[in-house]
Amino acid sequence: MSDPLIQVNNLSRHYQMGTETVKALDGVSLEINQGEFVAIVGPSGSGKSTLMYLIGGMDRPTGGQITVGPDEITAMDDNDLAKFRQRTVGFVFQSFNLITSMTASKNVEFPMVFAGSKPADRRQRAVDLLSSVGLGDRVDHKPTELSGGQQQRVAIARALVNKPKIILADEPTGNLDSKSGLEVIEILKELNANGSTIVMVTHDQSLLSLVTRFIRIMDGQIINDMDGQIINEPVTEPE
Repeated sequence: MSDPLIQVNNLSRHYQMGTETVKALDGVSLEINQGEFVAIVGPSGSGKSTLMYLIGGMDRPTGGQITVGPDEITAMDDNDLAKFRQRTVGFVFQSFNLITSMTASKNVEFPMVFAGSKPADRRQRAVDLLSSVGLGDRVDHKPTELSGGQQQRVAIARALVNKPKIILADEPTGNLDSKSGLEVIEILKELNANGSTIVMVTHDQSLLSLVTRFIRIMDGQIINDMDGQIINEPVTEPE
């Protein structure tokens, strides 16, 4: 069996708020294999988004180690972390984070600018990706001319533009109606079926039967790590 794609060992992230230390993560260890579709779930403030941002190299831990493929990202400086994010990770956010003055294609192309790609290559890659998520007829529309579901599809296309090993999705259905949300999840499932590794933070319990595995976090610690396909009914969060 091959080594895990993501290895997290005794990870902690503490914040100082006045005289109080808030333990957003407190000794988390886990492994995620290539090709998994993992949901991280838990109540607000449980540490689930903190964990995802640490795996993506967008924050630094207080202690512990994260290895993604051959790279120990917790040992990287800021420049190496920026290169890691560019080549290894694609991000999808709840609020889409599109640039409103740019068309859909320009938003998708944007990460390729920093990778030094030629304009013609950027345009073709963006058009191909937008077509793959059902937006081939919206490439020159700006975000204000698109529905929420369409904007999230643009964000997914943007996340894929540099061919990342991992897609990190933070509440990707959080700002969408149920129909648009399921359409976005179906796109993520198709990407996963084609080999993409996906880590998704969500509060939506109805999605747990659609992923291959879910990890439940509470008070900065993992309390469950289960096969998502065995969940047939929504699971209620404790108060």
